Amino acid sequence: MAEKDNKVLTEETKEASVVETQVTENISEEPAKKGGIKVQVSKEKRKYQKEEAAPLFGTYRVVTLLAFFFIFIPGMNPVRVCAEIPSNNSVFTSAISYSSLVSELGRAIRMGRVDPSLFYLLYAGAILITLGVLASAVGACVSLGNINLKKIAVWVNIGGGIAQIVGMVFTFVTYTQMQGNDKLTASLPFGFILYAAFSVILLVLSIIQMVILPKGDPSEGYFMDIRFQLLIMFLPFALLTFVFCYLPLWGWRYAFFDYAPGDTLSMDKFKGLEWFRYLFQNAATRKTLLSVLRNTLAMSGLGIITSWIPLAFAIFLSEINNKFFRKLVQTFTTIPNFISWVLVYMVAFAIFSSEGFVNSFGMQMGWITESSNYLMGDSHTWLKMLGWGLWKGTGWSAIIY
Repeated sequence: MAEKDNKVLTEETKEASVVETQVTENISEEPAKKGGIKVQVSKEKRKYQKEEAAPLFGTYRVVTLLAFFFIFIPGMNPVRVCAEIPSNNSVFTSAISYSSLVSELGRAIRMGRVDPSLFYLLYAGAILITLGVLASAVGACVSLGNINLKKIAVWVNIGGGIAQIVGMVFTFVTYTQMQGNDKLTASLPFGFILYAAFSVILLVLSIIQMVILPKGDPSEGYFMDIRFQLLIMFLPFALLTFVFCYLPLWGWRYAFFDYAPGDTLSMDKFKGLEWFRYLFQNAATRKTLLSVLRNTLAMSGLGIITSWIPLAFAIFLSEINNKFFRKLVQTFTTIPNFISWVLVYMVAFAIFSSEGFVNSFGMQMGWITESSNYLMGDSHTWLKMLGWGLWKGTGWSAIIY
Protein backbone atom coordinates (compact mmCIF):
# COMPACT_ATOMS: atom_id res chain seq x y z
CA MET A 1 0.00 0.00 0.00
CA ALA A 2 2.86 2.36 0.88
CA GLU A 3 4.56 1.67 -2.44
CA LYS A 4 1.33 2.46 -4.31
CA ASP A 5 0.98 5.79 -2.48
CA ASN A 6 4.60 6.69 -3.32
CA LYS A 7 3.99 6.01 -7.04
CA VAL A 8 0.89 8.21 -7.06
CA LEU A 9 2.79 10.98 -5.28
CA THR A 10 5.69 10.75 -7.74
CA GLU A 11 3.37 10.98 -10.78
CA GLU A 12 1.60 14.01 -9.32
CA THR A 13 4.95 15.71 -8.69
CA LYS A 14 6.03 15.10 -12.33
CA GLU A 15 2.75 16.49 -13.66
CA ALA A 16 3.12 19.58 -11.47
CA SER A 17 6.68 20.19 -12.67
CA VAL A 18 5.62 19.81 -16.33
CA VAL A 19 2.81 22.33 -15.83
CA GLU A 20 5.23 24.72 -14.08
CA THR A 21 7.75 24.37 -16.91
CA GLN A 22 5.09 25.09 -19.54
CA VAL A 23 3.88 28.15 -17.64
CA THR A 24 7.49 29.40 -17.30
CA GLU A 25 8.13 28.91 -21.01
CA ASN A 26 4.94 30.74 -21.92
CA ILE A 27 5.86 33.61 -19.64
CA SER A 28 9.43 33.80 -21.03
CA GLU A 29 8.23 33.61 -24.63
CA GLU A 30 6.10 36.75 -24.32
CA PRO A 31 9.00 39.22 -23.91
CA ALA A 32 10.93 37.39 -26.60
CA LYS A 33 8.03 37.73 -29.01
CA LYS A 34 7.64 41.38 -28.12
CA GLY A 35 11.38 41.94 -28.58
CA GLY A 36 11.31 40.14 -31.92
CA ILE A 37 8.47 42.38 -33.06
CA LYS A 38 10.45 45.45 -32.00
CA VAL A 39 13.55 44.28 -33.91
CA GLN A 40 11.48 43.51 -36.98
CA VAL A 41 9.77 46.90 -36.85
CA SER A 42 13.15 48.63 -36.43
CA LYS A 43 14.59 46.82 -39.46
CA GLU A 44 11.54 47.66 -41.55
CA LYS A 45 11.83 51.31 -40.51
CA ARG A 46 15.53 51.44 -41.41
CA LYS A 47 14.84 49.80 -44.76
CA TYR A 48 12.08 52.32 -45.51
CA GLN A 49 14.29 55.26 -44.53
CA LYS A 50 17.16 53.91 -46.65
CA GLU A 51 14.90 53.53 -49.68
CA GLU A 52 13.54 57.03 -49.09
CA ALA A 53 17.08 58.48 -49.07
CA ALA A 54 18.19 56.61 -52.21
CA PRO A 55 16.73 59.14 -54.72
CA LEU A 56 18.41 61.96 -52.81
CA PHE A 57 21.80 60.28 -53.08
CA GLY A 58 21.18 59.66 -56.79
CA THR A 59 20.34 63.33 -57.39
CA TYR A 60 23.34 64.39 -55.33
CA ARG A 61 25.71 62.23 -57.42
CA VAL A 62 24.36 63.66 -60.69
CA VAL A 63 24.75 67.27 -59.52
CA THR A 64 28.24 66.51 -58.17
CA LEU A 65 29.23 64.95 -61.49
CA LEU A 66 28.14 68.08 -63.37
CA ALA A 67 29.94 70.37 -60.91
CA PHE A 68 33.09 68.26 -61.17
CA PHE A 69 32.95 68.30 -64.98
CA PHE A 70 32.47 72.06 -65.18
CA ILE A 71 35.50 72.92 -63.00
CA PHE A 72 37.65 72.07 -66.03
CA ILE A 73 35.60 74.10 -68.54
CA PRO A 74 36.82 77.72 -69.00
CA GLY A 75 33.39 78.93 -70.12
CA MET A 76 31.91 77.85 -66.75
CA ASN A 77 34.49 79.61 -64.57
CA PRO A 78 32.59 81.25 -61.65
CA VAL A 79 35.55 83.41 -60.57
CA ARG A 80 36.00 85.23 -63.90
CA VAL A 81 34.25 88.32 -62.53
CA CYS A 82 36.11 90.78 -64.75
CA ALA A 83 37.07 90.83 -68.42
CA GLU A 84 40.77 91.16 -67.55
CA ILE A 85 40.89 87.58 -66.22
CA PRO A 86 41.95 85.25 -69.09
CA SER A 87 38.98 83.68 -70.84
CA ASN A 88 40.80 80.35 -71.20
CA ASN A 89 41.06 79.90 -67.41
CA SER A 90 38.88 77.30 -65.73
CA VAL A 91 38.15 77.48 -62.02
CA PHE A 92 40.53 74.54 -61.52
CA THR A 93 43.34 76.41 -63.30
CA SER A 94 42.56 79.54 -61.28
CA ALA A 95 42.74 77.53 -58.05
CA ILE A 96 46.10 75.89 -58.71
CA SER A 97 47.85 78.89 -60.30
CA TYR A 98 47.57 82.45 -59.00
CA SER A 99 49.86 83.67 -61.78
CA SER A 100 47.43 82.45 -64.44
CA LEU A 101 44.61 84.29 -62.68
CA VAL A 102 46.42 87.65 -62.89
CA SER A 103 48.51 86.99 -66.01
CA GLU A 104 46.94 89.96 -67.86
CA LEU A 105 46.96 92.30 -64.85
CA GLY A 106 50.62 92.25 -63.87
CA ARG A 107 51.36 95.79 -65.10
CA ALA A 108 48.20 97.26 -63.56
CA ILE A 109 49.01 95.65 -60.20
CA ARG A 110 52.64 96.82 -60.27
CA MET A 111 51.59 100.39 -61.04
CA GLY A 112 49.04 100.39 -58.22
CA ARG A 113 45.99 100.78 -60.46
CA VAL A 114 44.47 97.58 -59.13
CA ASP A 115 44.45 96.43 -55.52
CA PRO A 116 46.10 92.96 -55.41
CA SER A 117 44.10 92.04 -52.27
CA LEU A 118 41.04 91.74 -54.52
CA PHE A 119 42.66 88.89 -56.40
CA TYR A 120 43.95 87.26 -53.23
CA LEU A 121 40.34 87.01 -52.08
CA LEU A 122 39.26 85.80 -55.51
CA TYR A 123 42.07 83.22 -55.52
CA ALA A 124 40.93 81.97 -52.10
CA GLY A 125 37.39 81.71 -53.46
CA ALA A 126 38.59 79.61 -56.42
CA ILE A 127 40.48 77.29 -54.06
CA LEU A 128 37.44 76.84 -51.78
CA ILE A 129 35.11 76.17 -54.72
CA THR A 130 37.49 73.58 -56.17
CA LEU A 131 38.08 71.88 -52.80
CA GLY A 132 34.34 71.88 -52.12
CA VAL A 133 33.61 70.18 -55.43
CA LEU A 134 36.37 67.61 -54.82
CA ALA A 135 34.99 66.93 -51.31
CA SER A 136 31.52 66.46 -52.76
CA ALA A 137 32.96 64.01 -55.30
CA VAL A 138 34.62 62.03 -52.49
CA GLY A 139 31.37 62.02 -50.54
CA ALA A 140 29.45 60.82 -53.59
CA CYS A 141 31.85 57.88 -53.91
CA VAL A 142 31.73 57.00 -50.18
CA SER A 143 27.91 57.13 -50.25
CA LEU A 144 27.93 53.94 -52.33
CA GLY A 145 28.66 51.96 -49.15
CA ASN A 146 26.43 50.83 -46.28
CA ILE A 147 24.61 53.05 -43.78
CA ASN A 148 27.73 53.76 -41.73
CA LEU A 149 29.64 54.90 -44.81
CA LYS A 150 26.67 56.96 -45.95
CA LYS A 151 26.73 58.76 -42.60
CA ILE A 152 30.37 59.70 -43.17
CA ALA A 153 29.56 60.72 -46.74
CA VAL A 154 26.81 63.07 -45.54
CA TRP A 155 29.21 64.97 -43.27
CA VAL A 156 31.80 65.18 -46.05
CA ASN A 157 29.10 66.46 -48.39
CA ILE A 158 28.01 69.11 -45.90
CA GLY A 159 31.62 70.26 -45.56
CA GLY A 160 31.98 70.41 -49.35
CA GLY A 161 28.76 72.40 -49.72
CA ILE A 162 29.81 74.90 -47.06
CA ALA A 163 33.24 75.31 -48.69
CA GLN A 164 31.61 76.04 -52.04
CA ILE A 165 29.22 78.59 -50.55
CA VAL A 166 32.07 80.38 -48.74
CA GLY A 167 34.03 80.43 -51.99
CA MET A 168 31.05 81.91 -53.81
CA VAL A 169 30.72 84.58 -51.08
CA PHE A 170 34.40 85.50 -51.52
CA THR A 171 33.86 85.73 -55.28
CA PHE A 172 30.79 87.93 -54.93
CA VAL A 173 32.55 90.27 -52.48
CA THR A 174 35.40 90.61 -54.97
CA TYR A 175 32.89 91.38 -57.72
CA THR A 176 31.17 94.14 -55.72
CA GLN A 177 34.54 95.75 -54.91
CA MET A 178 35.64 95.59 -58.56
CA GLN A 179 32.56 97.53 -59.62
CA GLY A 180 34.02 100.64 -58.02
CA ASN A 181 37.28 100.38 -59.99
CA ASP A 182 37.21 102.05 -63.40
CA LYS A 183 40.32 100.10 -64.47
CA LEU A 184 38.42 96.80 -64.33
CA THR A 185 35.42 95.67 -66.35
CA ALA A 186 33.42 93.82 -63.72
CA SER A 187 30.74 91.36 -64.80
CA LEU A 188 29.05 88.43 -63.13
CA PRO A 189 29.61 85.32 -65.29
CA PHE A 190 27.07 82.59 -65.95
CA GLY A 191 29.38 80.16 -64.16
CA PHE A 192 28.85 82.08 -60.91
CA ILE A 193 25.08 81.61 -61.09
CA LEU A 194 25.52 77.97 -62.04
CA TYR A 195 27.88 77.14 -59.17
CA ALA A 196 25.79 79.15 -56.71
CA ALA A 197 22.87 76.89 -57.63
CA PHE A 198 25.10 73.79 -57.40
CA SER A 199 26.40 74.68 -53.94
CA VAL A 200 22.94 75.41 -52.52
CA ILE A 201 21.43 72.25 -54.01
CA LEU A 202 24.28 70.07 -52.71
CA LEU A 203 24.11 71.55 -49.21
CA VAL A 204 20.31 71.23 -48.99
CA LEU A 205 20.40 67.64 -50.24
CA SER A 206 23.12 66.78 -47.70
CA ILE A 207 21.08 68.19 -44.81
CA ILE A 208 17.96 66.30 -45.92
CA GLN A 209 20.02 63.11 -46.20
CA MET A 210 21.32 63.59 -42.66
CA VAL A 211 17.76 63.91 -41.36
CA ILE A 212 16.23 61.04 -43.34
CA LEU A 213 19.08 58.55 -43.13
CA PRO A 214 18.53 55.95 -40.35
CA LYS A 215 20.94 55.51 -37.48
CA GLY A 216 23.88 53.26 -38.30
CA ASP A 217 24.57 49.96 -36.56
CA PRO A 218 28.14 49.88 -35.16
CA SER A 219 28.16 46.08 -35.36
CA GLU A 220 27.88 46.26 -39.17
CA GLY A 221 31.17 48.13 -39.55
CA TYR A 222 32.00 49.86 -42.82
CA PHE A 223 31.26 47.90 -45.96
CA MET A 224 30.89 48.57 -49.65
CA ASP A 225 29.76 46.19 -52.35
CA ILE A 226 32.63 44.81 -54.44
CA ARG A 227 31.22 46.26 -57.67
CA PHE A 228 31.31 49.76 -56.19
CA GLN A 229 34.85 49.19 -54.90
CA LEU A 230 35.94 48.29 -58.43
CA LEU A 231 34.11 51.34 -59.78
CA ILE A 232 35.95 53.67 -57.38
CA MET A 233 39.28 52.03 -58.28
CA PHE A 234 38.50 52.68 -61.94
CA LEU A 235 37.48 56.33 -61.48
CA PRO A 236 41.01 57.85 -61.14
CA PHE A 237 42.07 56.26 -64.45
CA ALA A 238 38.85 57.39 -66.10
CA LEU A 239 39.51 60.91 -64.79
CA LEU A 240 43.06 60.94 -66.17
CA THR A 241 41.78 59.69 -69.51
CA PHE A 242 39.13 62.40 -69.57
CA VAL A 243 41.52 65.21 -68.61
CA PHE A 244 44.34 64.30 -70.98
CA CYS A 245 42.49 62.63 -73.88
CA TYR A 246 39.00 64.14 -74.12
CA LEU A 247 39.20 67.56 -72.47
CA PRO A 248 41.80 68.82 -75.01
CA LEU A 249 39.23 68.16 -77.73
CA TRP A 250 37.62 71.40 -76.56
CA GLY A 251 40.42 73.13 -78.49
CA TRP A 252 39.11 71.74 -81.77
CA ARG A 253 36.66 74.63 -81.86
CA TYR A 254 39.48 76.89 -83.09
CA ALA A 255 39.35 75.04 -86.43
CA PHE A 256 35.95 76.62 -87.12
CA PHE A 257 36.98 80.25 -86.44
CA ASP A 258 39.25 82.82 -88.04
CA TYR A 259 41.49 82.83 -84.98
CA ALA A 260 44.69 84.75 -84.33
CA PRO A 261 46.78 84.23 -81.16
CA GLY A 262 45.53 86.48 -78.39
CA ASP A 263 42.09 87.08 -79.92
CA THR A 264 38.83 85.92 -78.41
CA LEU A 265 36.40 83.63 -80.19
CA SER A 266 33.17 85.27 -81.27
CA MET A 267 30.46 84.45 -83.79
CA ASP A 268 31.56 87.24 -86.12
CA LYS A 269 34.78 85.26 -86.66
CA PHE A 270 33.00 81.96 -87.20
CA LYS A 271 34.01 80.34 -90.51
CA GLY A 272 32.30 76.96 -90.29
CA LEU A 273 33.91 74.43 -92.64
CA GLU A 274 35.80 76.99 -94.71
CA TRP A 275 39.26 75.77 -93.67
CA PHE A 276 38.30 72.16 -94.39
CA ARG A 277 37.05 73.09 -97.85
CA TYR A 278 40.30 74.93 -98.47
CA LEU A 279 42.25 71.68 -98.02
CA PHE A 280 40.48 70.15 -101.02
CA GLN A 281 40.14 73.24 -103.20
CA ASN A 282 43.89 73.59 -103.71
CA ALA A 283 45.49 70.80 -105.77
CA ALA A 284 48.81 70.97 -103.89
CA THR A 285 47.25 70.72 -100.43
CA ARG A 286 44.90 67.99 -101.65
CA LYS A 287 47.86 65.94 -102.88
CA THR A 288 49.74 66.48 -99.62
CA LEU A 289 46.70 65.53 -97.55
CA LEU A 290 46.18 62.30 -99.48
CA SER A 291 49.88 61.46 -99.19
CA VAL A 292 49.81 61.99 -95.42
CA LEU A 293 46.67 59.86 -95.07
CA ARG A 294 48.20 57.09 -97.19
CA ASN A 295 51.40 57.05 -95.14
CA THR A 296 49.49 57.07 -91.85
CA LEU A 297 47.21 54.21 -92.83
CA ALA A 298 50.09 52.21 -94.32
CA MET A 299 52.27 52.52 -91.21
CA SER A 300 49.35 51.69 -88.95
CA GLY A 301 48.49 48.66 -91.07
CA LEU A 302 52.08 47.40 -91.03
CA GLY A 303 52.13 47.83 -87.26
CA ILE A 304 48.99 45.71 -86.90
CA ILE A 305 50.29 43.03 -89.28
CA THR A 306 53.59 42.71 -87.38
CA SER A 307 52.07 42.92 -83.89
CA TRP A 308 52.69 39.17 -83.39
CA ILE A 309 56.50 39.53 -83.58
CA PRO A 310 57.05 40.39 -79.85
CA LEU A 311 55.00 37.31 -78.89
CA ALA A 312 57.04 35.06 -81.21
CA PHE A 313 60.27 36.58 -79.90
CA ALA A 314 59.18 35.89 -76.29
CA ILE A 315 58.49 32.26 -77.21
CA PHE A 316 61.93 31.94 -78.82
CA LEU A 317 63.55 33.37 -75.68
CA SER A 318 61.73 30.91 -73.43
CA GLU A 319 63.04 28.02 -75.54
CA ILE A 320 66.70 28.97 -74.95
CA ASN A 321 68.11 26.59 -72.35
CA ASN A 322 71.25 28.57 -71.57
CA LYS A 323 70.11 31.03 -68.92
CA PHE A 324 73.10 33.38 -69.35
CA PHE A 325 72.63 33.62 -73.11
CA ARG A 326 68.87 34.15 -72.72
CA LYS A 327 69.40 37.05 -70.28
CA LEU A 328 72.07 38.51 -72.55
CA VAL A 329 69.77 38.51 -75.59
CA GLN A 330 66.87 39.89 -73.58
CA THR A 331 69.00 42.73 -72.19
CA PHE A 332 70.41 43.77 -75.56
CA THR A 333 67.00 43.70 -77.22
CA THR A 334 65.38 45.71 -74.40
CA ILE A 335 67.98 48.51 -74.23
CA PRO A 336 66.90 50.15 -77.55
CA ASN A 337 63.52 51.00 -76.01
CA PHE A 338 65.26 53.46 -73.67
CA ILE A 339 67.11 55.21 -76.48
CA SER A 340 65.41 58.38 -77.70
CA TRP A 341 64.47 58.70 -81.37
CA VAL A 342 67.03 61.51 -81.72
CA LEU A 343 69.82 59.12 -80.77
CA VAL A 344 68.32 56.43 -82.99
CA TYR A 345 68.53 58.83 -85.93
CA MET A 346 72.15 59.63 -85.05
CA VAL A 347 72.97 55.91 -85.14
CA ALA A 348 71.13 55.54 -88.43
CA PHE A 349 72.97 58.56 -89.83
CA ALA A 350 76.34 57.13 -88.81
CA ILE A 351 75.51 53.83 -90.54
CA PHE A 352 73.47 54.76 -93.62
CA SER A 353 74.46 58.31 -94.58
CA SER A 354 76.47 59.01 -97.73
CA GLU A 355 79.66 58.96 -95.63
CA GLY A 356 78.42 56.33 -93.18
CA PHE A 357 79.66 52.86 -92.43
CA VAL A 358 77.71 51.06 -95.18
CA ASN A 359 78.91 53.31 -97.99
CA SER A 360 82.49 53.47 -96.73
CA PHE A 361 82.74 49.71 -96.31
CA GLY A 362 81.14 49.04 -99.69
CA MET A 363 83.50 51.38 -101.53
CA GLN A 364 86.58 49.95 -99.81
CA MET A 365 85.52 46.44 -100.74
CA GLY A 366 84.83 47.53 -104.32
CA TRP A 367 81.17 46.58 -104.20
CA ILE A 368 79.97 50.09 -105.08
CA THR A 369 81.58 52.91 -107.03
CA GLU A 370 79.66 55.86 -105.60
CA SER A 371 77.96 56.48 -102.27
CA SER A 372 74.19 56.61 -101.81
CA ASN A 373 72.26 58.44 -99.12
CA TYR A 374 69.89 55.74 -97.96
CA LEU A 375 68.25 57.98 -95.39
CA MET A 376 67.31 60.64 -97.93
CA GLY A 377 65.94 58.20 -100.46
CA ASP A 378 62.17 57.86 -100.77
CA SER A 379 62.21 54.18 -101.70
CA HIS A 380 60.95 51.62 -99.17
CA THR A 381 60.30 54.31 -96.56
CA TRP A 382 57.51 52.32 -94.91
CA LEU A 383 59.72 49.25 -94.51
CA LYS A 384 62.63 51.31 -93.17
CA MET A 385 60.43 52.97 -90.55
CA LEU A 386 58.93 49.61 -89.65
CA GLY A 387 62.40 48.09 -89.23
CA TRP A 388 63.57 50.85 -86.90
CA GLY A 389 60.38 50.55 -84.87
CA LEU A 390 60.74 46.78 -84.51
CA TRP A 391 64.40 47.10 -83.53
CA LYS A 392 63.48 49.65 -80.88
CA GLY A 393 60.37 48.05 -79.38
CA THR A 394 60.39 44.27 -79.91
CA GLY A 395 62.50 43.41 -76.85
CA TRP A 396 60.50 45.68 -74.56
CA SER A 397 57.14 44.47 -75.86
CA ALA A 398 58.21 40.83 -75.38
CA ILE A 399 58.56 41.33 -71.61
CA ILE A 400 54.78 41.23 -71.08
CA TYR A 401 54.65 37.75 -72.58
